[in-house]
Amino acid sequence: MPTSAPFGITVLLIAVPFAYDALRFGGALYLLYLAWQAIKPGRRSPFQVRDLPADSPRKLFTMGFVTNLLNPKIAVLYLSLLPQFIDPQHGSVLAQSLVLGSVQIALSISVNAWSR
Repeated sequence: MPTSAPFGITVLLIAVPFAYDALRFGGALYLLYLAWQAIKPGRRSPFQVRDLPADSPRKLFTMGFVTNLLNPKIAVLYLSLLPQFIDPQHGSVLAQSLVLGSVQIALSISVNAWSR
């Protein structure tokens, strides 16, 4: 029975340039929208000081979680850098991945806690 891996990889190979272009043009359109919202007539200045309602801890946690979940830099780190340090001959690949990821998370937490 043939494997389906080459077909899945082929679909990704074809989809990546289109996804890149879609993100690039979508990002440009979003920046144009933000610029228009900032300069359209009758609009308050975005730099004007105003009182904002306090967000709940749950909302703040959710915003941080989604932001980190969609962070492409960390996905690239986990998908391209960490596997270089994993050796299947030294035990479970999952366990090694979790150890390396935990070390990275611990370092991130300590650096961010130190800089505050």
